[in-house]
Amino acid sequence: MTAENTADPSAPDTVVLIHGLWVTPRSWEHWIEHYEGRGYRVLAPAYPGLEVEVEALNEDPSPIEALTIPGVVEHLEGIVGELENPPIIMGHSAGGLFTQILLDHGYGAAGVVIDSAPAEGVRVTPIAQIRALFPVLKNPANRHRAVGFTKEQFHNAFANTLSREDSDEVYERYHIPAPGSFVWAGPLANFTPGHQDTYVNFRNEERAPLLFIAGSEDNIMPPAVNQSNVKHYRHAKTVTDYKEFAGRSHYTVGQDGWEEVADYALEWANEHATTRPARKEILMSSSPTHLSTPEGPGSVSGAPNLPAGFTDTFTSRFIEANGLRQHAVIGGEGPPLLMVHGWPENWYAWRLLMPQLARDFQVIAVDQRGIGLTDKPQDGYDTGTLAGDLVALMDELGHERFAVVGHDTGYFIGYALAADHPDRVDRMALAEVPGPLGVNPSPPLFGLPEPINNKLWHLAFNRVNDEMTEQLVRGREDIFFGYEFAIQGGQKGLPDEVQRYYFDLYSDPDVLRGSFGLYRALDTTLAQNAERKNRPLTMPVLAIGGAESWGEEAANGMKPAADDVQTVVIPDTGHWVAEQAPDQMLEALTEFLAPYREDGGGLR
Repeated sequence: MTAENTADPSAPDTVVLIHGLWVTPRSWEHWIEHYEGRGYRVLAPAYPGLEVEVEALNEDPSPIEALTIPGVVEHLEGIVGELENPPIIMGHSAGGLFTQILLDHGYGAAGVVIDSAPAEGVRVTPIAQIRALFPVLKNPANRHRAVGFTKEQFHNAFANTLSREDSDEVYERYHIPAPGSFVWAGPLANFTPGHQDTYVNFRNEERAPLLFIAGSEDNIMPPAVNQSNVKHYRHAKTVTDYKEFAGRSHYTVGQDGWEEVADYALEWANEHATTRPARKEILMSSSPTHLSTPEGPGSVSGAPNLPAGFTDTFTSRFIEANGLRQHAVIGGEGPPLLMVHGWPENWYAWRLLMPQLARDFQVIAVDQRGIGLTDKPQDGYDTGTLAGDLVALMDELGHERFAVVGHDTGYFIGYALAADHPDRVDRMALAEVPGPLGVNPSPPLFGLPEPINNKLWHLAFNRVNDEMTEQLVRGREDIFFGYEFAIQGGQKGLPDEVQRYYFDLYSDPDVLRGSFGLYRALDTTLAQNAERKNRPLTMPVLAIGGAESWGEEAANGMKPAADDVQTVVIPDTGHWVAEQAPDQMLEALTEFLAPYREDGGGLR
């Protein structure tokens, strides 16, 4: 395949080539000449401080030791961001990871990553990769060093399909030490709380098309690593493709037959390149707070069986708040009403109530941290942090004071929100748990009556802070969550199609992990609640229970923590009150929220 640059003014006219570790831009020398011969402008920037020859870096590797991932990203963004038109961005190895980050940040018309280092969240680690990277990983002190390969190590790791003689020639021409911190960043990112330097938002619907190219014989970044990285993008509707070339090592950009790889990459990029403004124009015309409108699974546009006219009133929105990209479904006019779902659900749990409430309120139905389309960091799942997420969200939306409705885990989060930020919450309706955790004596681990144990066993299971729980549930979501919907649902249960929606939602491994986060952070939440219960809530609280579930206990459990608790028990209804008895719940909420509505609600 070949691709010639054309006179089409909207087509990319520049190719940016980003090198990987253990090499410099010199590693692209054949590709530069090849693409320039096709009429493209070709840029092959070095990492900052590495703008010297290979020989100089081998003599003095201190610039390599000084490198940081954010520093390289900022350097590359400065180069790409100044281009008049979005370029095709290609990266090899670590350059592939930098390409993924640049695309996620809004740069480029198309991206091609070759033998790419993985982004945060990719946990596949083949034995061949461990062996190849062992010279760096064997000593934690290497995190702060520039670490090179010996010729033998280079041959085994980088150029294993070449003869030893040919590999040694490649080593002499291209090899430099690599920053050990970059190599260690991959494994550490998956075990360190919060987003790390290698984070990429796999659900970014605005990302340019992306092609992964792997070599079947690559030891440093084996095909399994690239395949796993590709799978993490599966929930985004943007194009993500995968191509594997047989018999190619990590040195695929220079190994005999590199022209086939280069031509395939360029042909694919031209075929899939998007036409959009340069990044600097986007930054000048967009808000830093409100991001793109989500589409597809998890959003309004991807939700089945919505009430008539729902999409005329409500839209999905991404809002950057508290360092988190949060997803909220927003619509209606009036005082702000924040709705916080429970487990195992998302904003969709409120769909039957939202149209009626939107007649009197601006309804904001949010996905909790870790669930749905909201970001899923490794930590921050105690109710104090979860409440802080929502306060920051309302700040970004311009709401100083608001009312809250919460269900199940949303009850716990709502309590923390009102206790920690009492000046922000006008009044609050909470449904279907027997009070905030730790405010009342906890039930015994053993000795619970069987019907209660059948309903509460998931608390201990979800709390186990080990991937084992996720492994047991993964692929069996219909069994695990189906049991919860049934045992908690009373006589009515939930329709099969509604359960299927939640099964599909929670089949995402990141959502499953994130959904266990609140339970795994209970030690922190219990310590927080021990302090909160000394400050009883003063705003009005409505506690709603289903008669076939927690009933009056939803109110009894709140009374030690609040001065003004009102009670509603909905007959013939189980735990899923908003979906099983929407009319009765609307009636209760309408009456309870009337003073807030008539007062004009929160300040904006």
